[in-house]
Amino acid sequence: MRLNPTMLTMQNKVRQWLLAHPYWPLFVISIGAWLWYLVAASHIGGHHGHHHHGHHDTLPVTTILANWLIMVFAMMLPMASSAIRFIRNSLPRYQVVRSSLLFFIAYCLTWTVTGAITLLVFSPIGLPLQIDGLPVAAIAYIIAGTWCFSRHRRAAAQACGAGVPLRINGWPCYWDSFKFGLLKGQRCVVSCYVIMLAMLVAAHDLLIMLVLTCALLYERMILPRTTKLLPATCFAITLYYLLTWPGLAVFSS
Repeated sequence: MRLNPTMLTMQNKVRQWLLAHPYWPLFVISIGAWLWYLVAASHIGGHHGHHHHGHHDTLPVTTILANWLIMVFAMMLPMASSAIRFIRNSLPRYQVVRSSLLFFIAYCLTWTVTGAITLLVFSPIGLPLQIDGLPVAAIAYIIAGTWCFSRHRRAAAQACGAGVPLRINGWPCYWDSFKFGLLKGQRCVVSCYVIMLAMLVAAHDLLIMLVLTCALLYERMILPRTTKLLPATCFAITLYYLLTWPGLAVFSS
């Protein structure tokens, strides 16, 4: 079947767009993760659509890690798009797909190990964390907001937009791409882990997750310029949890 000129032109435009935006699979996976959250939220009928259970020892470890990775896919993958663009601009076209895949595997491996360590630490007490007489969620977010001003966090956030030298041929190219994924993952963990941990501790809802994702994306998009939007968002969420904390009524009475 021969395509007409209009269809061929459209097909060529789509192909050119995909080549010009090699990071599109990251956004597809991220959108899929968000859709998963929406479906999960609809199945629990009106609860604030997060799927984490109160105590992780009631779920298989593989399920818990899968849940953690879905959150990583939803929030972190769009911010890795600059790294895929860097790979596209640094390597011959025939190396881009394999190198991008190795970067993705290493990036996800970093977050998987981070999630496994988190679950190991918190498994004796469970998540979301609840301590009688303390506004745990508010405390978690004020710590996250304060962490945004730390020297280590600022350095990691600035480094997130940086590339590394990549060899262009053979196994050295693939190894460099894998190491780049590990390095990018490490920088993202330093930059974003405390915020994601606050969400786990507080049993966040989808709206808070979306707001924080937008704040993180904005921060990444304006690099190397800086913004106080992210810590301000964390402090606003802190205020929200303080005002809705059941213990507040006890103190005010």
